[in-house]
Amino acid sequence: SPELQELDALFQEVLGSIVAGSPQAQARSWFFSDSADIRVATHGTYRVIQRFILAILYYAWGADLLSNYLTEDHECNWDGIFCNDQDIVVGLFFRSLNLQGPLLPELPQLSTLQGISLGNNSLTGTIPNSWWDWPTLGWFDVSANNISGHISSDVWEMQSLTVLNLVENSITGTFPDLVNATLSAIQRVNLGSNQITGTLPRSLLNSDTLEVLYLDSNNFTGTLPNIEGSLTSLTQLRLYENALTGSIPSSFAQLQNLEELILYGNMLTSTIPTQLFELASLQYIDLSENNFTGNLKNMSLAPSLQYMYFTNNSLTGPLPSALPESIKQAWFSSNLFSGSIPTDIGVGRENLTMLLIQNNLLEGTVPGLLCDQDLRQLEADCFGNNSHYVECSCCTECF
Repeated sequence: SPELQELDALFQEVLGSIVAGSPQAQARSWFFSDSADIRVATHGTYRVIQRFILAILYYAWGADLLSNYLTEDHECNWDGIFCNDQDIVVGLFFRSLNLQGPLLPELPQLSTLQGISLGNNSLTGTIPNSWWDWPTLGWFDVSANNISGHISSDVWEMQSLTVLNLVENSITGTFPDLVNATLSAIQRVNLGSNQITGTLPRSLLNSDTLEVLYLDSNNFTGTLPNIEGSLTSLTQLRLYENALTGSIPSSFAQLQNLEELILYGNMLTSTIPTQLFELASLQYIDLSENNFTGNLKNMSLAPSLQYMYFTNNSLTGPLPSALPESIKQAWFSSNLFSGSIPTDIGVGRENLTMLLIQNNLLEGTVPGLLCDQDLRQLEADCFGNNSHYVECSCCTECF
């Protein structure tokens, strides 16, 4: 009929050629027999495209995993579909459904889509080029799948993007770093647990809107950049388990909103900037498994610090004479700290539950005031045959 010919012409325009037996061909066959009788003349071109694209999605990613699809109901009533008050699809939410298959290049034909969440599935292949040219997309989450390939330089054209989450995939290559490039709306970037190489993307680190940046468990090399005057909104920075070298720039102490700094498992050197411990918002710092040197002075100035980990470095001098008032866990093990344990190191720290000071060069006795804290975990070199023996009557484990 003329109506079906019109539909077929529209589908050809949207997709180009349609391969027999493909999800696209299956969706077309279903659409021709759809009891809802959606047609261009009565429902408009965009409604037809919207319903057709969602039917392709159904056939491509697991027809047995998506319930109540391909009914005569409006597609806005299908599971995982979110629409605005004009019945236009603005969000797709398909987390943890064991969906399989590739990311669909035609999905950006949903040109008003603002968010897509496909995390924790079994999707494969690369991110289609068309996905990097999706001007309305704000929430981009394909985390915990089997996605490979690289990140396109066209990512810098996605000016509506607020969240980019590609964690736990097999992304390779470098993050495209373009001079003077910005993502004006970006708030959260999680690229952790991939295979990304090269240096840290300076353009991304120049953002004033970025709040969370996770680049951990990749193959980044080079040094930490000077972030003078940038990252003013940053609250969380995770760069652990890479191959970063050099020192922590003093400009990191300007991150006034920083709550979490995790850099363990790199090859960072030099001393730790003392100004870091004056950041009012800092709650969590982990600099373990690097090559930091120097000493840690009085840390009681850190008003919000609850967790601090410095294990497996080359820190020297005495232990800090006082810990932050809000401290819960402090790990100083496997360094070169020497001298006696400060008498007041844990006094008045009511939230302190864990203090690790073993594998150092400490001597003397664990103070009775610290024993009175009744810590859940207190570890020291108190085994007896250690060349630097610490007497301890309350340690939970001796080395």
